[in-house]
Amino acid sequence: MSAGSDDRRRHERVGMEGFLKQLDLAVHRASAYWSAATPATLLVVLISTRFGGMFSLAPSNISAFWPANAVLFASAFLMPVKQRAVVLLLALPTFVLAELWIGYPGLNALIYGLANVAEVSVLLWLMRRAG
Repeated sequence: MSAGSDDRRRHERVGMEGFLKQLDLAVHRASAYWSAATPATLLVVLISTRFGGMFSLAPSNISAFWPANAVLFASAFLMPVKQRAVVLLLALPTFVLAELWIGYPGLNALIYGLANVAEVSVLLWLMRRAG
């Protein structure tokens, strides 16, 4: 083999190692960003659930305006797939806490929280399937 082909292989190896280091750094930065975005998302979901609860219509308690699911969906849609699962799992107790804050009984709060998380999960699945 010639010295030129050895140099080329070494250059390709160093280029690949450099690329992998840059990729690792980018993934680490994105992970740190989404780790910080998760609590902010959940706080906005909590507050927007309370706000949406003000628009509930008696006797069905269905809200005419519900921004919490839109906030959760938009945030989860922009997140990496692994982070989505974490946010959706943490959204359930957030919804339950917010529903209790609105004044619903515990079982109702749990059912509404499950419905909210299921709604966002189905929409994320449909969007992913649609490409």
